[in-house]
Amino acid sequence: MYGAKLVKRTAMQQVISHLWKKRTECEVCIVDTVDVTKLREWLRNKRRETGKNYTLFHAFLTIALRLLKERGGMNRFVQDCALYEREEQTVSFVIKRQYRDDAEEALITLTGTPYDTIDTVFARTDPVIQEEKSKERALDGVEDLMEKLTHMPFFLKKPFASFVLFLDRKGLCPKAFIKDNPYYSSVIISNLGSIGCKAIYHHLSNFGTNSLVMTIGTLHKEEHILARGEKVLRDVVDFSIITDERIVDGFYFVKSLKLIKKLAAHPEILDRPLSEPSNL
Repeated sequence: MYGAKLVKRTAMQQVISHLWKKRTECEVCIVDTVDVTKLREWLRNKRRETGKNYTLFHAFLTIALRLLKERGGMNRFVQDCALYEREEQTVSFVIKRQYRDDAEEALITLTGTPYDTIDTVFARTDPVIQEEKSKERALDGVEDLMEKLTHMPFFLKKPFASFVLFLDRKGLCPKAFIKDNPYYSSVIISNLGSIGCKAIYHHLSNFGTNSLVMTIGTLHKEEHILARGEKVLRDVVDFSIITDERIVDGFYFVKSLKLIKKLAAHPEILDRPLSEPSNL
């Protein structure tokens, strides 16, 4: 099933999967903030040392890949009432080609490797982002396929969509529908802070296999009170994470969110390859 292995479920997971068959019926959302004070300082040092424009977004892409690698339960999906765990870690995101109302969006998917660090993530994503921003419109991949499908006669669109949903449910969708399609990725990340928006709840989709969405909101100052009562200002970003409650239980979900916060507090770990556990 789409490069994933079947996972043994608990009795509760089996019952829930049959009672609530749609992913959108089983959404769980947490909206929180992540302290990025140390992460921002660490990124500033990397920019000075390398002359490359490392950003918070590159850091969160790397954090997401490490989360999926170390917390495999977050890399699962339910399809046709069965639970699967992906063999690869894939992160998808959307960029606006131009900051105009009428500008098109580009879909980008990054597949993790055991050797990935923030350096390799930057090296593999930054050129692609710059290339996509230089294009006026989608020219290839799943975007081109979607463009062609819009020219299908109206009376054929509904039965065709039903047929595609059937293939998707049975794990039979052709590669043309899956390659670089964010709805088949491990996690979709939306960098809303880049357009001045706070983190939001973002729905999942019943199409595809994606069961994890993260949104990164605006960077701002927040007052924290230390153990001794001292008040300090910290750099924080709004953050939300939405998942399918059928893939993991609440304890596993919250512990995974805590790992994201710990990685932001210990950014030096992002220089290690994914194959080396963070041990946080």
